[in-house]
Amino acid sequence: MTNATKLDQFFTREINADLRDVLITCDRLGKYSLFGKYTIAPTRDEYYKVTISGSESSYEFALLKNALTWCVFRNSAKQREASKIQLLDMKLCGIDVDLAVHRRKLKLATDSFTKDIYIIKVQEDTIKRKQIVAEINSYINNSRQIQVKKFTGKNKMNFKYL
Repeated sequence: MTNATKLDQFFTREINADLRDVLITCDRLGKYSLFGKYTIAPTRDEYYKVTISGSESSYEFALLKNALTWCVFRNSAKQREASKIQLLDMKLCGIDVDLAVHRRKLKLATDSFTKDIYIIKVQEDTIKRKQIVAEINSYINNSRQIQVKKFTGKNKMNFKYL
């Protein structure tokens, strides 16, 4: 049994739900446990597989940041944002493949007309990629704000002055 598993079991048994809501752990194999609900594990294909405890469904992401952001939104009951992150992650994978293909075709092009076409395609792909990354970054910043609110909300004293 790994230390992360032991730690997770300890927190499940001993720690209240407030702390479990902000707990994120990582073991030696790179497997993350979040909020007592989600597990993110790297796959052989260099993707990240998110599983939800008590559920058989799993989700794959190309980047760990996107998987973590998805978990934060899902944990905060923001389903629309979570599904948007999943969609943007897939779009980013697709545009990266398109960019690689168009760059390769550009290198292999022999005449100037074909080179011009692939230069334009590479430029379009680069612009699309920048837009997708900018949108993903805005969602990442939103998820950070959600986490900051949770952390600062736990530190406030619950005293009422008379």
